[in-house]
This record gives sequence, C-alpha cells and structure tokens, in this order.
Amino acid sequence: MLGGVETVIITPRSFQAQKEPGPAIIHFHGGGWIMGNTDTTMMLLLQAAEETGFVVMSPEYRLAPEHPFPAPYDDCMNSTISFMKSSKRFNVDPKKIILSGDSAGGNLAMAVYIGLIEMQASDPTVELPAMQTLLYPILQTLNFMTPSYEQSREFMFNNNLLPKFWLAYIGLNDQLELADVVARNSHVDKSDVELIEKWNLVSPNLIPDKYKRGDDVVYEDTLNGDVRKLMKQMILNTKISPLLASNEIISKIKKTLVLVCEYDPLRDDGILLVERIKSLGGSAELHHLPTSLHAASHIGASMPGSYYYQENKIFFKSLKDAIFNV
Repeated sequence: MLGGVETVIITPRSFQAQKEPGPAIIHFHGGGWIMGNTDTTMMLLLQAAEETGFVVMSPEYRLAPEHPFPAPYDDCMNSTISFMKSSKRFNVDPKKIILSGDSAGGNLAMAVYIGLIEMQASDPTVELPAMQTLLYPILQTLNFMTPSYEQSREFMFNNNLLPKFWLAYIGLNDQLELADVVARNSHVDKSDVELIEKWNLVSPNLIPDKYKRGDDVVYEDTLNGDVRKLMKQMILNTKISPLLASNEIISKIKKTLVLVCEYDPLRDDGILLVERIKSLGGSAELHHLPTSLHAASHIGASMPGSYYYQENKIFFKSLKDAIFNV
C-alpha cells in the first residue's frame, strides 16, 4: 500500500544488483477512467521494466462511475507522493522519477504532474518528477472534433464512447445520452469568454498541416443550464483537462515524451501538447506511429518480436536516454 492505495511494484534483477539509487517509472493504467487495472496493463509494465532496467510502480486507483472524479486522481496523487517520499526504501533516486500513463492513465499522469507543480508553489520542498511519458493520452475535453477525432472516430471509439467515458468520470453516468451532444462539441457555449479563450489551445490551427483532416467546428445545441455549468467546471479543471493549464504551469514540466497513433481519435491531444511545450521553449519529443490504432503499445508488449514490440523498444530507449540527460 502506498498512500492508502494498493500498488504493484516491479523491480528488475539488474536494479536489485546495483548499489546506487536508480530511476523509477510511476505508471497509471488506461481504460477511460472506468475500467482496467494493473493486470490488464501488466505486459506493458513488464516490458517497461525490462527495457529500461528501472523500478516500475503502478497503483490500483478507484474507477468511475462508482468513484467519479476526483477519486481516481486522488488515488494517483496520493500513491505518487507516498512513493516519492519513500524512494529510499526502494533504492530509487527521487530526482529520477518518471510519471507515465496510457490513454486515460496519460491524462492522470499529466494531471498529477500539474498538481505537484501547484503544490510546489506553496511548498518548495515538493519534488517534481524528472519527466512525463504519455502513451496516446486524452488531455482535454473541450474539443471532441479535432482532426484525429473526425478521421478516426469509427476506428476504435464508435458510438461516442469517449464522451461517455468522460460523462461517467465527471459524475454524469445517469445522463450518457448527452454523449451525442458532447461529440458534436455542443457542450461548449460559444458565448462563454473563458471557454473560447481556452479553445485557442485546442484549435486544429495549432496542429501541423500533415496531420490535419477536419475543420474547426462548434455546433449549436441547447443544454440544461445546470448541466452546462457542471460541464464548464469540469472542462476548465486542469486535473481533468491538463492541456488547458496555463503557460506558466506547462513551462515548469521538465521533460515530456509522447507516443501517438495515427488512427486514434486521441492522436491530436498528444500532438497539441508537444507543439505547445515546444512553443514555450520546453523539452518535448513526439513518437508518431503512422499505421497504428489506439493501444498499440499494449499490443506490442503482448507480441514479442512484432512491429509494435520493436516500437516499444524504441520508445523505452528514448525514455531511458532522456532520464539520464535531465
């Protein structure tokens, strides 16, 4: 248990044999905030440990809809803080801890990083992770019609599945019929100055032309006032939409490594993050798999010798190289 949360910790034999403290990866599993566990991502965790030689920790955080936001985030934050504070126990160098996650887990990883940055503002003793590594993450819930959503909606997440995941996460599991409204971006009030200001952070205009397929569109619909108010609060909450954090916060992320898949609605979230960090003078690297669907890294970890397995090796090598050059 770390921070009151059940966790899995993998320590490679090579790490056990070394005397000096080494790096560690804290990985949050994906599953749309509503499903998945460390078992479903175990092969990826094992490959991460094997390829890097680092300790890997992964928490069994609570899931929506039974435990909506902020419960999953709180579990990830609490287990992270506990692990960082007890790093000596695991022979881990506290200055070489990596926050990682896939899909919704990538969302949680960046949200936790942002949370730690905010904590450090009032408590300088708070240590920040050395970097974040995000695999096909969902990073914003403002624009569900980015070019990658328009191109790949039917490849993996049909029937508006991603909006349904988000609704369940924010406590609206009893109103999943609103998924159609969200999928058309009709949860966004075009007259709301705060939302439109943030829209500029997720506009397709920020995506390099080679990735573009769709148009920048907001549809008109009528939503219940209370529901729209709740949605606005959740959209603007950077623990749910970390990509919408301020430039001041984003610029404090030390290093970022992102993997995206071409045929994945979430592709552009990762691209937008990398482009933004670079525009702020930060360190960010993008790995783009041009023929892959969402969850390609999980496929690779389960198929040694495959194309996806080799891509995982390349990604983990980049992670390993980056952590020793922080």
